[in-house]
Amino acid sequence: MGALVAGAGFGAATSLINALSSPYGELGAPLRGTVWAGAAKVLSLLVDAGWSWAALAVAVGWLAGTPVRGALVGALALIAATGAYYVTDAFASGPKRRWSGGGWQQCRSGWSWARWVQPSGGLD
Repeated sequence: MGALVAGAGFGAATSLINALSSPYGELGAPLRGTVWAGAAKVLSLLVDAGWSWAALAVAVGWLAGTPVRGALVGALALIAATGAYYVTDAFASGPKRRWSGGGWQQCRSGWSWARWVQPSGGLD
C-alpha cells in the first residue's frame, strides 16, 4: 500500500512540477520571469529524468525487504507513478487537445508523416 501511495505522490508531483516549469501553461504563466520559474525548471529537469524514476523503484523495493518482494513493490510503485502522472497531467496541462488528422507533409529533409492537433470542441 505504501508503494502505491509513494508512486502516486511522485507521479503527481512530477506532473505538477512540469506544469509549473512551462511558461506556456496556465500554472506556469504567472511564474514567467521570476526566480521561481528558474527553480521550477531545474526541479523539473531533476524529477523528470529517468534516474529519479528508477530511484523511486529502487528505494521502495529496498524497503520491501526481500529481493522478489522488492521487485514487485518497485514495479507497482512505477505503475502507480505513471498513472498518477497522466491523470494529474490531464488536469494540469490546460485546454485539452486531440488528434484531428494526419497526412504526408513536405519538410526540409523530404517527406514526413504529420499529425495535426486542435483544441477539443473544435471541428467535429
